[in-house]
Amino acid sequence: MKNLGGGIAQSGAYIAGNKELIELCAERLTSPGIGKEIGPSLNQNTSLIKGLFFAPSVVKSSLKTMIFASRMLEKLGYNVEPKFDEKRADIVQTVHFRFRR
Repeated sequence: MKNLGGGIAQSGAYIAGNKELIELCAERLTSPGIGKEIGPSLNQNTSLIKGLFFAPSVVKSSLKTMIFASRMLEKLGYNVEPKFDEKRADIVQTVHFRFRR
């Protein structure tokens, strides 16, 4: 599930599949007979539009924070993946901790 509202809207998702299943989802998420022609706004249109506006800034800030954290943790001696200077596909950062017994 991806939140189209850039983390500002309380919910959101994309629906993909065959035509019959999409129609069933659209009928369930809206009023019967309206379907996907109007979409399930759930009274969040303002938040959704704000989210679309702010999404690039939010993503950029998240990536900058993960790059900073990766470099800082690496300098502290932790093994991290991805390294601060490696290409990223998302904001997931792995930190390997060494436990002593």
